[in-house]
Amino acid sequence: METKPIVTCHGDQSLFSSLHPTLLQGLPSEATEWRRSYSRAPKTVYLEASFVPYDEDILPTETDKTLVSRPYFHIFWTSCDLDTYKQTIREELVEWTSALKRKNIPDWLIVVVVTDESKLKSKLLPRSSVYDKIRSDFCNKQPERCVAVTEPLKQDQRMNESWQVLLQRLRSLLLQAFNRHLNKYEDGMRSLREKRNEPGWKFNNFFLVQEELAFMYEMLGLFEDALIQYDELDALFTQYILFYAAGNPVNWMLKYTAECTKWSGLSLRKPINRDIRDLIKDNKDNLLDFRSYLFSRQCALLFLLDKPLDIPKRAMEFLHNTVQEIHKLKVTMPVGSIDCWVFLSCLEILNKCENFMGSDPIKSYSLYTASLWDYARKKLRCLGELCGLRPEPDIEPTSDQLTLVLDLISGLATKDDDDKEDIKKRPPEKLREALSSKDAFTKTYLELSELAMGTFKHISRFRSARLIGKDLADFYILQGEPEKAENFLMDAMKSFHQEGWHHLADDMKLELAKCQKLLGNRLKYLKTACQVVSSPTLSTDVRQTFQTEIFSIAKECSGSNYVLKAAPMFVVEDVVVQEHSIICDQTVTIDLHLQCDIPEAVHCDSVSLSVRPHAVIKHNVSGKRLLCKIDSGGMLKEQVPNFNPIRKPVPSQIEVKANMDSGSCGIVCVNSQDLLRRMDSSKNYRRESQQTKEDFSEALVLQEVELKPGKNVLSLSKQVKNAGGHKPHQLLIKIGGLDFLKTLETEEYFCVSNIQPVCVLKPAVGDYLLSGITQQASLSISPGSFHLTPGETLKLETSQSLTVTTESDDNTLVVMETENGKPQEFKVQIHHQRENSMTSEAQMIVMCNSFPLPVKMNLTLNSPFWVTHKILTAGDRKYIQISLDGSTKEKFLLTDPVIHCENPDIELLPMNKQGQELSVSRHQTVSYVWQLKCNSPKVNSVKLLYTVHYSSPLDISEKTHKLTYAFTIADFQTLYTVKMDVKPEEGKKMCTVGSLAVVTIRITRSQWCSDTSPVLYKIEDKPDVWAVTGKSSGLIDIPDGQSEITLNVIPLKPGLLHFPILTLFRPNKGAWTTSGNNRKSESPTDISPDEESNPYQGFSRGQVYYASSSKQVQVFTDSTKGGKSS
Repeated sequence: METKPIVTCHGDQSLFSSLHPTLLQGLPSEATEWRRSYSRAPKTVYLEASFVPYDEDILPTETDKTLVSRPYFHIFWTSCDLDTYKQTIREELVEWTSALKRKNIPDWLIVVVVTDESKLKSKLLPRSSVYDKIRSDFCNKQPERCVAVTEPLKQDQRMNESWQVLLQRLRSLLLQAFNRHLNKYEDGMRSLREKRNEPGWKFNNFFLVQEELAFMYEMLGLFEDALIQYDELDALFTQYILFYAAGNPVNWMLKYTAECTKWSGLSLRKPINRDIRDLIKDNKDNLLDFRSYLFSRQCALLFLLDKPLDIPKRAMEFLHNTVQEIHKLKVTMPVGSIDCWVFLSCLEILNKCENFMGSDPIKSYSLYTASLWDYARKKLRCLGELCGLRPEPDIEPTSDQLTLVLDLISGLATKDDDDKEDIKKRPPEKLREALSSKDAFTKTYLELSELAMGTFKHISRFRSARLIGKDLADFYILQGEPEKAENFLMDAMKSFHQEGWHHLADDMKLELAKCQKLLGNRLKYLKTACQVVSSPTLSTDVRQTFQTEIFSIAKECSGSNYVLKAAPMFVVEDVVVQEHSIICDQTVTIDLHLQCDIPEAVHCDSVSLSVRPHAVIKHNVSGKRLLCKIDSGGMLKEQVPNFNPIRKPVPSQIEVKANMDSGSCGIVCVNSQDLLRRMDSSKNYRRESQQTKEDFSEALVLQEVELKPGKNVLSLSKQVKNAGGHKPHQLLIKIGGLDFLKTLETEEYFCVSNIQPVCVLKPAVGDYLLSGITQQASLSISPGSFHLTPGETLKLETSQSLTVTTESDDNTLVVMETENGKPQEFKVQIHHQRENSMTSEAQMIVMCNSFPLPVKMNLTLNSPFWVTHKILTAGDRKYIQISLDGSTKEKFLLTDPVIHCENPDIELLPMNKQGQELSVSRHQTVSYVWQLKCNSPKVNSVKLLYTVHYSSPLDISEKTHKLTYAFTIADFQTLYTVKMDVKPEEGKKMCTVGSLAVVTIRITRSQWCSDTSPVLYKIEDKPDVWAVTGKSSGLIDIPDGQSEITLNVIPLKPGLLHFPILTLFRPNKGAWTTSGNNRKSESPTDISPDEESNPYQGFSRGQVYYASSSKQVQVFTDSTKGGKSS
């Protein structure tokens, strides 16, 4: 609304014309606080005005009730000197003020423009300026009604200050004028409202009065207050309609019950629809005219308030209430005219909002525009049904329907002014085009459905989108395109199911089945039909019809296989394996518990249960619990995006309480938060899984089975030959050409064992099998996965060194009668020839016709004792020690030890007591010693044979066995004798720690030794006992059969210390050439035998006799006195 408050201007018009642009720009430059009466909140306004020339004829009278078109304020402009004032201006002012007083107008202002400051105030006579004269003549009691402006066109500080004073004075006086007129006008409006129950009161007159107030607020920029006026009028009019519907009519309402001949819809192209306002003035408007005008004014103010989101929000309430008011007032309208009006109004609102919002979609905005698109779609569908524009290809509109189209189009005529808007975009033209033909109707309907569905999806209102999709499915089926309808019906069915509306979901199943039947897709039809058959909410007749049709198809397609999910018709409740552990060729039995949700019994060709390999978990062998997911129905298990299944059950029937007097009803949702909560589609969406039929060649099969409604228990058995763990995996129910498949998720399994026979031989007494004696043993034969027939003969074969004797004195055994799978126990006697080693290996083979292969046993037999020998030396005397170490805890008795030598130069003298019996065991060792006398120095090697007799309580033969031990000794004669002595250094009587001690080494060559080459000595260095100060090794010559050397050592700790250890080495053959001139025994060369390429080697055991190896010396500390050797 571009109207502004009117202000008249009188006086010097040329002066005002020069100041008019500046005044128009300066007046609204600052905000002004407007304080209202009746304790209303102050408002901040930016005042504007329309300045017009003064004319006494346009001055309002006391009876003038207008607010917008009346002049509110009056200004007199002058700029003159005193003479001109006295001659002409004063008379004009008198006439001007008199005219205002006659009209009782107190809102005026005199503006004096001073261009010469010298004239502002006389130096001789005070108060002699024009400004002073005017104030004394006309504004003596109201000095604020006169204001002086100094040179307003000059850009200086004084001018700006005086100009701002004028603007502030003008704003203040304007608001005073507004207050005076508005208070008087509001009093009159309230008085008129209080008379609304009096006869002759008309709502139209009151509407125009209050709308004038709204115009005034809009003119002042108070759009919120203006909108409140229209909302109050809307509420008052609605109240009268409710009174009328309740049986309390008023006379002025009768015109709104008259027939409506025009239904052109809402128009928002202009802020004020002058045509309809004129009808309201003339009291010729109808209900649709008044409602359309009132809502258009509310929309215009909402746009001015920059609240376009409130328009579609209010629109749905406005449209629904208007349609209800038409029914309450029983307004006569042609069939379909209300649908036309709603359709046009929806499109008008949507087009206006779209132009205002542009391409920026807002969720809160789309929440209401989606409902408007859907409402327009529904009304267009109703119009299509009325006018015969439904998409059936074989049905054409009748003559009555064509006439109805013409009548509806004729009611769309409007009196809009010519404008530049594209006519084709206007809703009436769009409706005319939609009603012109079936193709145009189909195009428009699909376009609106797509817009509504897309907007609902944009704001995540997927439930509403699914409902539109259901209507689209019906439309496509009528159009003969069921392939486009299938997906919409599928989504609607899933939505209803997940929301808990099972009756609606079942209705969608029926529609989907019909659609798929039209498509000729037998597999999809069978899947949906199975859902229908298992539905508990559908009637038994419907379920039986579909079951009969399913199995008739199964008979027709017996040559082909349609794979269907077993659930929900056949639900696996439990799988129980009767015996979890069996052996090969044994029969396994599995009990299958089925819940059949079918109305009638059905005959199945076969029921098969496949098994697959399974890793056996030993600790769960005894478990019989089913962990099988019960699939409630294939397609319905799929998660639809952004659908949250309601936790609380939603009743399928809702009690509706209606107020029949007012014609209204309501439904309250008790769990709207759960129902409307959006779910994350990325987490809950999954496609329907495709089941793959596995290999059923090794399955458990039950032929010719009849399944009854309710619970069924089937026992499936099969002889299993494949070893290993097996787990039930898939259930196959075959009925004709239909395969109902269910993949099981269970922990039940059974294990088929294929264990090879095992033979174990253990001694009857003792811990080990022993060689050298005849021992009683126990032979245990475990058949494993095989069966031993009682009376069957077993044959034993052994390696060459092992002899086995059974109770029948041969190598055969007879199988006894025992429990199945239990091991067979046999008593046998074994004998193995003893070998001079700790253990011996042997092999035994068990031959049996029941076993696929002979059973081999690798036996390890321990020797009861083993023999070792050792040469002992005492000077030139030699001894042979033979030791026997036992390996068992049982004792073996030894008798008659004898040693033989074939060399006549060797004489052996026994040192043990003759005829003595000794026992050897694990805890007791036996040794025999003989003195060896050699009568010839040339004997280097001697072969000896030791024999002894032994017996044992473990030997069941109770015989005495002979032990033979042959060995050879070489290089056993003594060649050198070494003696050592340790004494303190000269001048001391004892050896002390840290002091030097003298070691004397005396080496004597035996008479048997013919080798005169030097020998190497080496003293072992022990850093914690002795420290050798000089050379610790060296060569020494023994020219006369005896040689002596001395060394210095230092004892490192006190106490009885063993002499330092000395070792002799001899040269290798050909590695040394003696030279008597080069070597002296007194100064041996220091050569270490540990060096690489050393030509020296150690002597054999017994060739060097170390006579001082056990001697000790007493070492004292510095404070201890005395010392001796031992």
